[in-house]
Amino acid sequence: MGKKYCDMLSKVKADDQFKKDLIAFLEENQQTHRVNRRYIMNQNRKRWVAVTAAALALLACTGVAMAVLHTNMGAKDNGVQFSNDYPQYVEKVTGQVIGDQDADPGASPSPKTELEKLDLQTNGDGIQVALESYLCDEGFLDLQFRVKISGEKLDAFRSEENSDWEVPLTYLSFNDPVMERDGVKYVQQGGANYTLNVDGQDIWLRGRTAQSIDKVGAGEYVIQQMWFLGEDVLGSKDTFHISLGSTAIGLGENCISMEGGFDLSVSKSKAAAATSVITLKDNSWSPRPGVTKTVEKVSQTPLQSIFRIRSVYTGVSSEQLNIDSWDYLVYQANGQAQAAYSARTAAEIVYADGTAEQLTDPGEYDFSRQHFEGATFITEEIIATAPVSGSVVLRAYDSDYAPDYRMTVAAEYQVDLSAGTVAAKTVDTIIYDAGTGEMDDEYSVFYKLRYGQDVSETQGNQAQAFLDEWMRTHGGELVSELD
Repeated sequence: MGKKYCDMLSKVKADDQFKKDLIAFLEENQQTHRVNRRYIMNQNRKRWVAVTAAALALLACTGVAMAVLHTNMGAKDNGVQFSNDYPQYVEKVTGQVIGDQDADPGASPSPKTELEKLDLQTNGDGIQVALESYLCDEGFLDLQFRVKISGEKLDAFRSEENSDWEVPLTYLSFNDPVMERDGVKYVQQGGANYTLNVDGQDIWLRGRTAQSIDKVGAGEYVIQQMWFLGEDVLGSKDTFHISLGSTAIGLGENCISMEGGFDLSVSKSKAAAATSVITLKDNSWSPRPGVTKTVEKVSQTPLQSIFRIRSVYTGVSSEQLNIDSWDYLVYQANGQAQAAYSARTAAEIVYADGTAEQLTDPGEYDFSRQHFEGATFITEEIIATAPVSGSVVLRAYDSDYAPDYRMTVAAEYQVDLSAGTVAAKTVDTIIYDAGTGEMDDEYSVFYKLRYGQDVSETQGNQAQAFLDEWMRTHGGELVSELD
Protein backbone atom coordinates (compact mmCIF):
# COMPACT_ATOMS: atom_id res chain seq x y z
CA MET A 1 0.00 0.00 0.00
CA GLY A 2 3.10 2.25 -0.30
CA LYS A 3 1.91 4.85 -2.79
CA LYS A 4 -1.60 4.98 -1.38
CA TYR A 5 -0.24 5.48 2.16
CA CYS A 6 1.99 8.36 1.10
CA ASP A 7 -0.59 9.93 -1.17
CA MET A 8 -3.25 9.91 1.51
CA LEU A 9 -1.09 11.33 4.29
CA SER A 10 0.09 14.13 2.01
CA LYS A 11 -3.52 15.21 1.40
CA VAL A 12 -5.17 14.76 4.80
CA LYS A 13 -6.53 18.06 6.08
CA ALA A 14 -6.74 18.05 9.87
CA ASP A 15 -5.34 19.67 12.97
CA ASP A 16 -1.54 19.54 12.73
CA GLN A 17 -1.04 18.08 16.20
CA PHE A 18 -3.70 15.45 15.47
CA LYS A 19 -2.16 14.72 12.06
CA LYS A 20 1.35 14.36 13.52
CA ASP A 21 0.09 11.86 16.09
CA LEU A 22 -1.73 9.97 13.35
CA ILE A 23 1.36 9.93 11.12
CA ALA A 24 3.50 8.70 14.01
CA PHE A 25 0.94 5.99 14.73
CA LEU A 26 0.75 4.83 11.11
CA GLU A 27 4.53 5.06 10.67
CA GLU A 28 5.33 3.04 13.77
CA ASN A 29 2.85 0.32 12.91
CA GLN A 30 3.88 0.25 9.25
CA GLN A 31 7.45 -0.37 10.43
CA THR A 32 6.19 -3.06 12.75
CA HIS A 33 4.39 -4.75 9.87
CA ARG A 34 7.48 -4.67 7.65
CA VAL A 35 9.76 -6.24 10.23
CA ASN A 36 7.11 -8.77 11.30
CA ARG A 37 6.97 -7.72 14.93
CA ARG A 38 4.05 -6.99 17.22
CA TYR A 39 3.58 -3.45 18.45
CA ILE A 40 2.93 -3.45 22.20
CA MET A 41 0.43 -0.87 23.40
CA ASN A 42 -0.07 0.30 26.95
CA GLN A 43 -3.76 -0.19 27.65
CA ASN A 44 -3.75 2.14 30.63
CA ARG A 45 -2.71 5.18 28.62
CA LYS A 46 -4.96 4.27 25.66
CA ARG A 47 -3.25 6.93 23.63
CA TRP A 48 -2.96 5.27 20.24
CA VAL A 49 -6.37 3.70 20.58
CA ALA A 50 -7.76 7.20 21.04
CA VAL A 51 -5.79 8.48 18.05
CA THR A 52 -7.17 5.71 15.85
CA ALA A 53 -10.74 6.27 16.99
CA ALA A 54 -10.36 10.01 16.50
CA ALA A 55 -8.86 9.46 13.06
CA LEU A 56 -11.79 7.40 11.90
CA ALA A 57 -14.23 9.94 13.29
CA LEU A 58 -12.50 13.18 12.35
CA LEU A 59 -11.31 12.20 8.90
CA ALA A 60 -14.78 10.95 8.07
CA CYS A 61 -15.98 14.52 8.36
CA THR A 62 -12.87 16.55 7.47
CA GLY A 63 -12.08 14.47 4.41
CA VAL A 64 -9.29 14.63 1.91
CA ALA A 65 -8.38 17.45 -0.42
CA MET A 66 -5.44 18.58 -2.50
CA ALA A 67 -2.92 20.53 -0.43
CA VAL A 68 -3.24 24.31 -0.56
CA LEU A 69 -0.08 26.25 -1.34
CA HIS A 70 1.11 28.63 1.37
CA THR A 71 3.68 30.91 -0.18
CA ASN A 72 3.74 33.20 2.87
CA MET A 73 5.04 32.65 6.37
CA GLY A 74 2.82 30.80 8.83
CA ALA A 75 1.13 27.39 9.05
CA LYS A 76 -2.31 28.71 8.19
CA ASP A 77 -3.99 25.30 8.25
CA ASN A 78 -3.28 25.32 11.99
CA GLY A 79 -5.13 28.59 12.58
CA VAL A 80 -1.96 30.69 12.50
CA GLN A 81 -2.63 34.18 11.17
CA PHE A 82 -0.46 37.30 11.17
CA SER A 83 -1.10 40.96 10.48
CA ASN A 84 -0.54 42.32 6.98
CA ASP A 85 2.61 43.99 8.31
CA TYR A 86 4.42 40.69 8.88
CA PRO A 87 6.81 41.04 5.85
CA GLN A 88 8.53 43.89 7.73
CA TYR A 89 9.54 41.40 10.43
CA VAL A 90 10.76 38.52 8.24
CA GLU A 91 14.53 38.06 8.45
CA LYS A 92 16.34 36.35 5.58
CA VAL A 93 18.91 33.66 6.33
CA THR A 94 21.89 32.82 4.13
CA GLY A 95 24.55 30.14 4.20
CA GLN A 96 22.42 27.57 6.08
CA VAL A 97 22.30 24.64 3.66
CA ILE A 98 22.90 20.93 4.28
CA GLY A 99 22.84 17.87 2.08
CA ASP A 100 23.50 17.65 -1.63
CA GLN A 101 24.46 21.14 -2.83
CA ASP A 102 23.81 20.12 -6.44
CA ALA A 103 20.40 18.46 -5.97
CA ASP A 104 18.43 19.29 -9.13
CA PRO A 105 14.82 18.09 -9.33
CA GLY A 106 14.76 18.80 -13.07
CA ALA A 107 17.90 16.84 -14.00
CA SER A 108 17.41 13.76 -16.17
CA PRO A 109 18.23 10.59 -14.22
CA SER A 110 20.91 8.19 -15.42
CA PRO A 111 20.05 4.48 -15.72
CA LYS A 112 20.24 2.61 -12.42
CA THR A 113 20.00 -1.03 -11.44
CA GLU A 114 17.28 -2.05 -9.00
CA LEU A 115 19.90 -2.48 -6.28
CA GLU A 116 21.24 1.03 -6.91
CA LYS A 117 17.70 2.41 -6.79
CA LEU A 118 17.03 0.66 -3.49
CA ASP A 119 20.21 2.11 -2.01
CA LEU A 120 19.30 5.59 -3.26
CA GLN A 121 15.87 5.34 -1.63
CA THR A 122 17.35 4.97 1.84
CA ASN A 123 20.32 7.41 1.94
CA GLY A 124 20.65 11.18 1.91
CA ASP A 125 22.13 11.49 -1.57
CA GLY A 126 20.19 13.82 -3.84
CA ILE A 127 18.49 15.82 -1.04
CA GLN A 128 19.20 19.46 -0.19
CA VAL A 129 17.71 21.32 2.79
CA ALA A 130 18.11 25.10 3.07
CA LEU A 131 16.96 27.43 5.87
CA GLU A 132 15.76 30.56 4.05
CA SER A 133 14.18 32.92 6.59
CA TYR A 134 12.61 33.32 10.02
CA LEU A 135 9.84 35.30 11.70
CA CYS A 136 9.77 35.79 15.46
CA ASP A 137 7.60 37.66 17.92
CA GLU A 138 6.34 37.12 21.46
CA GLY A 139 4.10 34.32 20.24
CA PHE A 140 5.93 32.32 17.61
CA LEU A 141 9.15 31.38 15.95
CA ASP A 142 8.58 30.42 12.31
CA LEU A 143 11.42 28.98 10.23
CA GLN A 144 11.06 28.62 6.48
CA PHE A 145 12.96 25.79 4.77
CA ARG A 146 13.24 24.73 1.15
CA VAL A 147 13.84 21.07 0.31
CA LYS A 148 14.99 19.92 -3.13
CA ILE A 149 14.99 16.28 -4.21
CA SER A 150 17.07 15.37 -7.25
CA GLY A 151 15.63 13.83 -10.40
CA GLU A 152 17.64 10.66 -9.77
CA LYS A 153 16.27 10.41 -6.26
CA LEU A 154 12.70 10.75 -7.47
CA ASP A 155 13.28 8.22 -10.24
CA ALA A 156 14.56 5.64 -7.73
CA PHE A 157 11.05 5.45 -6.22
CA ARG A 158 9.19 5.03 -9.51
CA SER A 159 8.02 1.75 -10.94
CA GLU A 160 7.14 0.64 -14.44
CA GLU A 161 3.50 0.43 -13.43
CA ASN A 162 3.37 4.11 -12.50
CA SER A 163 6.27 6.03 -13.97
CA ASP A 164 4.65 9.44 -13.36
CA TRP A 165 4.23 9.04 -9.59
CA GLU A 166 6.43 11.19 -7.35
CA VAL A 167 7.23 10.11 -3.81
CA PRO A 168 5.99 12.83 -1.41
CA LEU A 169 7.86 14.60 1.35
CA THR A 170 5.94 13.75 4.54
CA TYR A 171 7.99 15.56 7.20
CA LEU A 172 11.18 17.45 8.02
CA SER A 173 12.40 16.45 11.47
CA PHE A 174 14.91 17.90 13.93
CA ASN A 175 16.33 16.98 17.36
CA ASP A 176 14.68 13.56 17.21
CA PRO A 177 17.48 11.02 16.58
CA VAL A 178 16.84 8.44 13.89
CA MET A 179 16.32 5.03 15.44
CA GLU A 180 16.72 1.65 13.78
CA ARG A 181 14.93 -1.57 14.59
CA ASP A 182 15.52 -4.74 12.59
CA GLY A 183 16.88 -2.68 9.71
CA VAL A 184 14.02 -0.17 9.63
CA LYS A 185 14.83 3.49 10.39
CA TYR A 186 12.35 5.86 12.05
CA VAL A 187 12.03 8.91 14.29
CA GLN A 188 10.09 8.34 17.49
CA GLN A 189 7.90 11.44 17.26
CA GLY A 190 7.03 10.98 13.60
CA GLY A 191 8.58 14.28 12.55
CA ALA A 192 6.50 16.40 14.96
CA ASN A 193 9.54 18.43 16.17
CA TYR A 194 8.56 18.46 19.82
CA THR A 195 12.12 19.22 21.03
CA LEU A 196 13.83 22.53 20.34
CA ASN A 197 17.25 23.45 21.71
CA VAL A 198 17.14 27.04 23.00
CA ASP A 199 20.39 28.54 24.30
CA GLY A 200 21.83 25.07 24.84
CA GLN A 201 18.78 23.66 26.64
CA ASP A 202 16.39 21.11 25.15
CA ILE A 203 12.80 22.35 25.49
CA TRP A 204 9.90 19.89 25.12
CA LEU A 205 7.05 21.53 23.15
CA ARG A 206 4.42 18.90 22.44
CA GLY A 207 1.18 20.52 21.33
CA ARG A 208 3.01 23.74 20.52
CA THR A 209 4.36 22.98 17.06
CA ALA A 210 2.97 23.31 13.57
CA GLN A 211 4.38 22.38 10.17
CA SER A 212 3.17 23.18 6.66
CA ILE A 213 4.57 21.30 3.68
CA ASP A 214 3.84 22.93 0.34
CA LYS A 215 4.89 21.38 -2.95
CA VAL A 216 6.07 24.24 -5.19
CA GLY A 217 7.43 22.21 -8.08
CA ALA A 218 8.64 18.77 -9.12
CA GLY A 219 10.77 17.54 -6.22
CA GLU A 220 10.72 20.94 -4.48
CA TYR A 221 8.96 21.84 -1.22
CA VAL A 222 8.64 24.86 1.06
CA ILE A 223 8.26 23.97 4.74
CA GLN A 224 7.07 26.27 7.49
CA GLN A 225 8.17 24.94 10.89
CA MET A 226 6.65 26.79 13.83
CA TRP A 227 7.05 26.68 17.59
CA PHE A 228 5.18 28.67 20.22
CA LEU A 229 7.89 30.21 22.38
CA GLY A 230 6.07 32.36 24.89
CA GLU A 231 7.32 33.97 28.08
CA ASP A 232 7.23 30.60 29.86
CA VAL A 233 10.06 29.48 27.54
CA LEU A 234 11.99 32.67 26.85
CA GLY A 235 11.22 34.78 29.90
CA SER A 236 12.40 38.32 29.14
CA LYS A 237 14.81 37.28 26.37
CA ASP A 238 14.49 39.15 23.10
CA THR A 239 17.43 37.39 21.43
CA PHE A 240 18.24 33.69 21.71
CA HIS A 241 20.08 30.88 19.92
CA ILE A 242 18.45 27.76 18.50
CA SER A 243 20.10 24.51 17.44
CA LEU A 244 18.53 21.97 15.11
CA GLY A 245 20.38 18.66 14.93
CA SER A 246 19.57 15.05 14.02
CA THR A 247 18.01 16.28 10.79
CA ALA A 248 15.84 13.70 9.06
CA ILE A 249 13.53 13.62 6.07
CA GLY A 250 10.34 11.62 5.74
CA LEU A 251 10.34 10.62 2.08
CA GLY A 252 7.41 8.36 1.42
CA GLU A 253 7.59 5.63 4.02
CA ASN A 254 11.37 6.01 4.43
CA CYS A 255 13.09 7.92 7.21
CA ILE A 256 16.35 9.33 5.84
CA SER A 257 19.13 10.75 8.03
CA MET A 258 20.84 13.93 6.86
CA GLU A 259 24.36 15.00 7.69
CA GLY A 260 24.49 18.29 9.56
CA GLY A 261 22.01 20.66 11.13
CA PHE A 262 21.23 24.34 11.64
CA ASP A 263 22.35 26.89 14.23
CA LEU A 264 20.83 30.33 14.25
CA SER A 265 20.59 33.37 16.51
CA VAL A 266 17.11 34.87 16.29
CA SER A 267 15.60 38.03 17.73
CA LYS A 268 12.08 39.18 18.53
CA SER A 269 13.34 42.62 19.55
CA LYS A 270 11.85 44.35 16.51
CA ALA A 271 8.38 43.00 17.32
CA ALA A 272 8.89 43.41 21.09
CA ALA A 273 9.59 47.12 20.66
CA ALA A 274 6.08 47.55 19.25
CA THR A 275 4.30 45.23 21.73
CA SER A 276 1.97 46.31 24.53
CA VAL A 277 0.22 44.26 27.24
CA ILE A 278 -3.39 44.75 28.34
CA THR A 279 -3.99 43.44 31.85
CA LEU A 280 -7.64 42.43 32.13
CA LYS A 281 -9.62 43.14 35.28
CA ASP A 282 -10.60 40.27 37.58
CA ASN A 283 -12.96 38.15 35.50
CA SER A 284 -12.96 34.73 37.16
CA TRP A 285 -15.74 32.60 35.69
CA SER A 286 -16.95 29.11 36.57
CA PRO A 287 -18.30 27.01 33.67
CA ARG A 288 -19.12 24.19 36.12
CA PRO A 289 -18.57 23.38 39.81
CA GLY A 290 -14.91 23.06 40.78
CA VAL A 291 -13.60 24.96 37.72
CA THR A 292 -12.64 28.63 37.38
CA LYS A 293 -11.21 30.29 34.28
CA THR A 294 -9.63 33.71 33.95
CA VAL A 295 -8.57 35.61 30.83
CA GLU A 296 -5.59 37.26 32.49
CA LYS A 297 -4.07 39.49 29.80
CA VAL A 298 -3.65 40.16 26.10
CA SER A 299 -0.31 40.86 24.42
CA GLN A 300 -0.74 43.16 21.43
CA THR A 301 2.23 42.53 19.12
CA PRO A 302 2.52 44.05 15.62
CA LEU A 303 1.88 40.53 14.30
CA GLN A 304 -0.78 39.09 16.60
CA SER A 305 -3.10 39.50 19.57
CA ILE A 306 -2.27 36.81 22.15
CA PHE A 307 -4.84 36.00 24.85
CA ARG A 308 -3.71 34.11 27.97
CA ILE A 309 -6.21 32.00 29.93
CA ARG A 310 -5.59 30.43 33.35
CA SER A 311 -7.82 27.57 34.48
CA VAL A 312 -8.01 26.06 37.99
CA TYR A 313 -9.67 22.66 38.59
CA THR A 314 -10.24 21.73 42.24
CA GLY A 315 -11.17 18.45 43.87
CA VAL A 316 -9.74 16.33 41.05
CA SER A 317 -8.73 12.71 41.46
CA SER A 318 -6.79 10.12 39.49
CA GLU A 319 -10.11 8.45 38.69
CA GLN A 320 -11.78 11.58 37.32
CA LEU A 321 -9.71 14.31 35.71
CA ASN A 322 -11.97 16.30 33.39
CA ILE A 323 -9.71 18.96 31.86
CA ASP A 324 -11.06 21.18 29.07
CA SER A 325 -9.21 21.13 25.75
CA TRP A 326 -10.86 23.72 23.57
CA ASP A 327 -10.27 25.19 20.13
CA TYR A 328 -11.14 28.83 19.37
CA LEU A 329 -12.27 31.36 16.82
CA VAL A 330 -12.20 35.12 17.36
CA TYR A 331 -15.20 37.22 16.34
CA GLN A 332 -14.79 40.95 15.79
CA ALA A 333 -17.42 43.54 16.72
CA ASN A 334 -18.98 43.35 13.25
CA GLY A 335 -19.50 39.59 13.65
CA GLN A 336 -16.65 38.67 11.30
CA ALA A 337 -14.87 35.48 12.41
CA GLN A 338 -11.13 34.97 12.12
CA ALA A 339 -8.87 31.98 12.75
CA ALA A 340 -6.90 31.48 15.96
CA TYR A 341 -4.11 29.19 17.11
CA SER A 342 -4.37 27.76 20.62
CA ALA A 343 -1.97 25.79 22.80
CA ARG A 344 -1.57 24.80 26.43
CA THR A 345 1.68 26.31 27.63
CA ALA A 346 1.82 25.09 31.24
CA ALA A 347 0.16 22.59 33.57
CA GLU A 348 0.66 21.99 37.28
CA ILE A 349 -0.94 19.61 39.76
CA VAL A 350 -1.00 20.35 43.49
CA TYR A 351 -1.79 17.28 45.59
CA ALA A 352 -3.88 17.34 48.77
CA ASP A 353 -0.73 17.39 50.95
CA GLY A 354 0.50 20.55 49.22
CA THR A 355 3.11 18.84 47.04
CA ALA A 356 3.23 20.50 43.61
CA GLU A 357 4.31 18.91 40.33
CA GLN A 358 4.96 20.99 37.22
CA LEU A 359 4.28 18.93 34.11
CA THR A 360 7.06 19.03 31.54
CA ASP A 361 4.47 18.16 28.88
CA PRO A 362 1.45 20.46 29.46
CA GLY A 363 -0.56 18.86 26.68
CA GLU A 364 -0.13 15.27 27.85
CA TYR A 365 -0.85 13.88 31.29
CA ASP A 366 -1.63 10.41 32.61
CA PHE A 367 -2.11 9.78 36.30
CA SER A 368 -3.62 6.31 35.95
CA ARG A 369 -0.58 4.64 37.54
CA GLN A 370 -1.02 6.45 40.84
CA HIS A 371 -3.94 7.14 43.16
CA PHE A 372 -4.86 10.53 44.58
CA GLU A 373 -7.90 12.59 45.57
CA GLY A 374 -8.58 16.22 46.41
CA ALA A 375 -5.89 17.66 44.12
CA THR A 376 -5.85 20.96 42.23
CA PHE A 377 -4.94 21.08 38.54
CA ILE A 378 -3.83 24.41 37.01
CA THR A 379 -3.34 25.10 33.30
CA GLU A 380 -2.22 28.07 31.21
CA GLU A 381 -3.17 28.39 27.54
CA ILE A 382 -2.80 30.97 24.79
CA ILE A 383 -5.05 31.95 21.91
CA ALA A 384 -3.18 33.80 19.15
CA THR A 385 -4.90 35.56 16.25
CA ALA A 386 -4.24 38.33 13.75
CA PRO A 387 -4.39 41.67 15.62
CA VAL A 388 -7.80 42.76 16.95
CA SER A 389 -8.95 45.77 18.93
CA GLY A 390 -12.05 47.11 20.64
CA SER A 391 -14.71 44.54 21.56
CA VAL A 392 -14.16 40.95 20.45
CA VAL A 393 -15.61 37.55 21.27
CA LEU A 394 -13.67 34.33 21.83
CA ARG A 395 -15.82 31.31 20.94
CA ALA A 396 -14.57 28.05 22.49
CA TYR A 397 -15.23 24.77 20.65
CA ASP A 398 -15.17 21.34 22.24
CA SER A 399 -14.81 18.10 20.22
CA ASP A 400 -16.05 14.68 21.30
CA TYR A 401 -15.14 11.55 19.35
CA ALA A 402 -17.36 8.92 20.92
CA PRO A 403 -19.66 7.39 19.92
CA ASP A 404 -19.61 9.70 16.87
CA TYR A 405 -17.62 12.82 16.13
CA ARG A 406 -19.42 15.86 17.51
CA MET A 407 -18.47 19.51 17.93
CA THR A 408 -20.03 21.82 20.53
CA VAL A 409 -19.71 25.54 21.18
CA ALA A 410 -18.68 25.20 24.82
CA ALA A 411 -18.30 28.82 25.91
CA GLU A 412 -18.04 32.44 24.88
CA TYR A 413 -15.78 35.21 26.20
CA GLN A 414 -16.80 38.80 25.44
CA VAL A 415 -13.59 40.82 25.75
CA ASP A 416 -13.50 44.61 25.69
CA LEU A 417 -9.87 45.41 25.00
CA SER A 418 -10.43 49.15 25.43
CA ALA A 419 -12.01 48.82 28.87
CA GLY A 420 -9.97 45.78 29.91
CA THR A 421 -13.02 43.73 30.88
CA VAL A 422 -14.26 40.21 30.19
CA ALA A 423 -17.73 38.64 30.45
CA ALA A 424 -17.90 34.85 30.03
CA LYS A 425 -20.81 32.45 29.71
CA THR A 426 -21.52 28.79 29.00
CA VAL A 427 -23.07 28.09 25.58
CA ASP A 428 -23.16 24.27 25.17
CA THR A 429 -24.63 24.22 21.64
CA ILE A 430 -23.96 21.35 19.22
CA ILE A 431 -22.98 22.64 15.77
CA TYR A 432 -22.01 19.33 14.13
CA ASP A 433 -23.01 15.74 14.85
CA ALA A 434 -21.58 13.03 12.58
CA GLY A 435 -24.09 10.53 13.97
CA THR A 436 -27.11 12.48 12.75
CA GLY A 437 -25.40 14.42 9.97
CA GLU A 438 -26.78 17.71 11.33
CA MET A 439 -24.51 20.69 10.70
CA ASP A 440 -24.88 24.32 11.75
CA ASP A 441 -23.61 27.21 9.62
CA GLU A 442 -21.13 28.03 12.39
CA TYR A 443 -19.41 24.68 11.87
CA SER A 444 -18.88 25.58 8.20
CA VAL A 445 -17.28 28.86 9.29
CA PHE A 446 -15.07 27.09 11.82
CA TYR A 447 -14.03 24.45 9.29
CA LYS A 448 -13.17 27.00 6.62
CA LEU A 449 -10.98 29.02 8.98
CA ARG A 450 -9.41 26.01 10.67
CA TYR A 451 -8.63 23.87 7.63
CA GLY A 452 -8.61 26.33 4.74
CA GLN A 453 -11.38 24.80 2.65
CA ASP A 454 -15.15 24.57 2.43
CA VAL A 455 -16.61 21.62 4.31
CA SER A 456 -18.80 20.90 1.26
CA GLU A 457 -15.65 20.18 -0.77
CA THR A 458 -14.39 17.38 1.47
CA GLN A 459 -14.26 13.75 0.41
CA GLY A 460 -14.35 11.99 3.76
CA ASN A 461 -15.25 8.65 2.22
CA GLN A 462 -11.75 8.39 0.73
CA ALA A 463 -10.07 8.92 4.10
CA GLN A 464 -12.52 6.51 5.71
CA ALA A 465 -11.82 3.83 3.10
CA PHE A 466 -8.08 4.27 3.52
CA LEU A 467 -8.21 3.89 7.30
CA ASP A 468 -10.62 0.97 7.08
CA GLU A 469 -8.23 -0.80 4.72
CA TRP A 470 -5.26 -0.05 6.97
CA MET A 471 -7.03 -1.39 10.05
CA ARG A 472 -8.04 -4.58 8.21
CA THR A 473 -4.43 -5.12 7.17
CA HIS A 474 -2.68 -4.23 10.41
CA GLY A 475 -5.28 -4.14 13.15
CA GLY A 476 -4.47 -7.66 14.35
CA GLU A 477 -0.95 -6.55 15.22
CA LEU A 478 -2.16 -4.15 17.92
CA VAL A 479 -2.23 -5.91 21.28
CA SER A 480 -2.17 -4.77 24.88
CA GLU A 481 0.43 -5.58 27.50
CA LEU A 482 -2.42 -7.02 29.51
CA ASP A 483 -3.55 -9.46 26.78
